[in-house]
Amino acid sequence: MEDVLSPLGAPDDKVRTLGKALGNIKSQVPSGKWELAIGDQGDQKANIERFVGMVELLHKNQLSRHAGGHNSRSQKQHEAEAALHLAILIVQWVNTNVLKKA
Repeated sequence: MEDVLSPLGAPDDKVRTLGKALGNIKSQVPSGKWELAIGDQGDQKANIERFVGMVELLHKNQLSRHAGGHNSRSQKQHEAEAALHLAILIVQWVNTNVLKKA
């Protein structure tokens, strides 16, 4: 996910982490630089806070994404599958311009 998200906020960053990518994207929310292809009610462009929330869910709660790290822990099968599916959705939204420049 870092390789997909980092270029959106800090394309020149050589040390890519999910936390930095998330922080860079969050800092751009107020500027309205990004929007979602899925509109809000009334055909208004959708705020990307929903997308940011999905990334935050993985960043803050999927502590075992780096196996063997100091925060790693055993997790249940359904938790791992949910995290994988969410990561796939995030990457797919970036790669297919569901998240796009406004």
